[in-house]
Amino acid sequence: MRTPVRWREKFLRGPYLREYAIARGVMRETMETAITWERFAKLREHVKSETHRAIREVTGRPGSVTCRFTHIYPDGPAPYFTWFASGNKLRIPEQYMAIKKIAEQAMVDAGGTVTHHHALGRDHRPWYYKERPELFCSAMKAATVSGSCATISSSSSRASRAEKSSSLSPSCAKR
Repeated sequence: MRTPVRWREKFLRGPYLREYAIARGVMRETMETAITWERFAKLREHVKSETHRAIREVTGRPGSVTCRFTHIYPDGPAPYFTWFASGNKLRIPEQYMAIKKIAEQAMVDAGGTVTHHHALGRDHRPWYYKERPELFCSAMKAATVSGSCATISSSSSRASRAEKSSSLSPSCAKR
């Protein structure tokens, strides 16, 4: 099998193997962002170093952090970071979230965005609420309340029960 075919197969099957990996103590996560070209090198270095540090601090072992581009635009790339770590099977959820929080914060601290080009789920909300402009939220509230705009949601970003029962879209839920 040619290398590009193997890579594509692994890329497409990877998310479906997460439960098997977790059962064996292997954590993995992907994070995509967008940034301008002149700020990319700093972002890449910062995210990789902070994520490596977090993996070692949380698990006591080294891990792996990679970066590739998913999209390239005239103004900048959409870097896609992937990290892998070997954790304690009894503490995987706690270890995973500890590493993820540090890695996501490093991405935002270096000027990246959590919104990039598609929907985002609950895991990203703390950072989304910080970067979402109030004017956007006000416009969404006005459109939603007036009935001229359907509630914004996606299958990968389902609102919590409290948000579903409110008239606001998840984009404008209280911080």
